[in-house]
Amino acid sequence: MTPISTTTNFSTTAPVTVGLCASRHPMPVQEYIFPESVDPTDFEWMDKIAEDFILHHVGLTTVTRQALDQRYDEDVPCWAGERTLVVYVTGLTACTAAVIKACALNGVGLTLMHYDRESGEYLPQLIF
Repeated sequence: MTPISTTTNFSTTAPVTVGLCASRHPMPVQEYIFPESVDPTDFEWMDKIAEDFILHHVGLTTVTRQALDQRYDEDVPCWAGERTLVVYVTGLTACTAAVIKACALNGVGLTLMHYDRESGEYLPQLIF
Protein backbone atom coordinates (compact mmCIF):
# COMPACT_ATOMS: atom_id res chain seq x y z
CA MET A 1 0.00 0.00 0.00
CA THR A 2 1.29 3.46 -0.90
CA PRO A 3 1.69 5.70 2.13
CA ILE A 4 -0.39 8.87 2.00
CA SER A 5 0.21 12.27 3.45
CA THR A 6 -2.64 13.77 5.42
CA THR A 7 -0.75 16.74 6.77
CA THR A 8 -2.86 19.89 6.51
CA ASN A 9 -2.93 23.27 8.19
CA PHE A 10 -5.02 21.68 10.93
CA SER A 11 -2.55 19.21 12.36
CA THR A 12 1.06 18.16 12.46
CA THR A 13 0.66 14.92 14.43
CA ALA A 14 -0.09 11.43 13.14
CA PRO A 15 -3.59 10.99 11.69
CA VAL A 16 -6.30 8.88 13.27
CA THR A 17 -6.86 5.96 10.86
CA VAL A 18 -10.10 3.97 11.16
CA GLY A 19 -12.74 2.10 9.22
CA LEU A 20 -16.21 3.50 8.68
CA CYS A 21 -18.44 0.56 9.72
CA ALA A 22 -17.43 -2.61 11.55
CA SER A 23 -17.86 -6.02 9.89
CA ARG A 24 -18.86 -4.81 6.42
CA HIS A 25 -15.60 -5.44 4.55
CA PRO A 26 -12.07 -6.49 5.54
CA MET A 27 -9.98 -3.37 6.16
CA PRO A 28 -6.43 -2.70 7.37
CA VAL A 29 -7.64 -1.06 10.61
CA GLN A 30 -8.36 -2.04 14.19
CA GLU A 31 -11.01 0.54 15.06
CA TYR A 32 -14.26 1.72 13.46
CA ILE A 33 -16.43 4.81 13.79
CA PHE A 34 -19.76 2.98 13.51
CA PRO A 35 -20.71 -0.37 15.04
CA GLU A 36 -21.70 -3.47 13.13
CA SER A 37 -25.41 -2.66 12.93
CA VAL A 38 -26.46 0.70 11.45
CA ASP A 39 -29.90 2.03 10.53
CA PRO A 40 -29.06 4.02 7.37
CA THR A 41 -32.15 6.22 7.85
CA ASP A 42 -31.33 7.39 11.40
CA PHE A 43 -29.42 10.49 10.34
CA GLU A 44 -29.52 12.15 13.77
CA TRP A 45 -27.94 9.08 15.40
CA MET A 46 -25.21 8.88 12.71
CA ASP A 47 -24.42 12.59 13.16
CA LYS A 48 -24.09 12.07 16.93
CA ILE A 49 -21.80 9.04 16.53
CA ALA A 50 -19.57 10.92 14.06
CA GLU A 51 -19.42 14.04 16.28
CA ASP A 52 -18.61 11.96 19.38
CA PHE A 53 -15.87 10.13 17.49
CA ILE A 54 -14.31 13.41 16.36
CA LEU A 55 -14.44 14.83 19.88
CA HIS A 56 -13.01 11.77 21.66
CA HIS A 57 -10.54 10.37 19.10
CA VAL A 58 -9.40 13.26 16.90
CA GLY A 59 -9.68 16.03 19.47
CA LEU A 60 -10.67 19.64 18.94
CA THR A 61 -9.00 22.92 19.72
CA THR A 62 -9.80 26.53 18.92
CA VAL A 63 -7.74 28.54 16.44
CA THR A 64 -8.01 32.13 15.32
CA ARG A 65 -8.72 32.68 11.64
CA GLN A 66 -9.64 35.58 9.38
CA ALA A 67 -13.38 36.23 9.35
CA LEU A 68 -15.24 35.01 6.27
CA ASP A 69 -16.67 38.49 5.72
CA GLN A 70 -13.59 40.31 4.39
CA ARG A 71 -15.05 43.76 5.16
CA TYR A 72 -13.77 43.29 8.70
CA ASP A 73 -10.17 42.83 9.78
CA GLU A 74 -11.16 40.89 12.88
CA ASP A 75 -10.04 37.33 13.44
CA VAL A 76 -12.60 34.90 14.80
CA PRO A 77 -12.19 31.77 16.93
CA CYS A 78 -12.92 28.53 15.04
CA TRP A 79 -12.79 24.83 15.86
CA ALA A 80 -9.93 22.79 14.39
CA GLY A 81 -9.04 19.12 14.70
CA GLU A 82 -6.00 18.29 16.80
CA ARG A 83 -5.30 15.46 14.33
CA THR A 84 -6.46 14.60 10.83
CA LEU A 85 -8.75 11.66 10.09
CA VAL A 86 -8.25 8.88 7.55
CA VAL A 87 -11.36 6.72 7.02
CA TYR A 88 -11.57 3.48 5.06
CA VAL A 89 -15.07 3.72 3.64
CA THR A 90 -17.48 0.82 3.17
CA GLY A 91 -20.06 2.12 0.73
CA LEU A 92 -22.62 3.09 3.36
CA THR A 93 -23.20 6.60 2.02
CA ALA A 94 -25.25 7.95 4.93
CA CYS A 95 -22.46 7.12 7.40
CA THR A 96 -19.83 8.63 5.10
CA ALA A 97 -21.93 11.80 4.82
CA ALA A 98 -22.19 12.04 8.63
CA VAL A 99 -18.40 11.83 8.97
CA ILE A 100 -17.84 14.45 6.25
CA LYS A 101 -20.37 16.74 7.96
CA ALA A 102 -18.73 16.31 11.39
CA CYS A 103 -15.27 17.04 9.95
CA ALA A 104 -16.51 20.09 8.03
CA LEU A 105 -18.28 21.58 11.06
CA ASN A 106 -15.27 21.01 13.32
CA GLY A 107 -12.35 21.90 11.02
CA VAL A 108 -10.95 18.37 10.84
CA GLY A 109 -8.74 17.34 7.92
CA LEU A 110 -10.25 14.27 6.23
CA THR A 111 -9.03 11.68 3.74
CA LEU A 112 -11.35 8.90 2.54
CA MET A 113 -9.80 5.61 1.46
CA HIS A 114 -11.65 3.78 -1.34
CA TYR A 115 -11.07 0.16 -2.35
CA ASP A 116 -9.90 -0.35 -5.96
CA ARG A 117 -11.01 -3.78 -7.18
CA GLU A 118 -8.51 -3.84 -10.04
CA SER A 119 -5.39 -3.25 -7.95
CA GLY A 120 -6.64 -4.63 -4.63
CA GLU A 121 -5.35 -1.44 -2.98
CA TYR A 122 -7.06 1.45 -1.24
CA LEU A 123 -6.88 4.82 -2.98
CA PRO A 124 -6.93 8.12 -1.04
CA GLN A 125 -9.41 10.91 -1.71
CA LEU A 126 -8.41 14.09 0.11
CA ILE A 127 -11.59 15.88 1.23
CA PHE A 128 -10.24 18.64 3.54
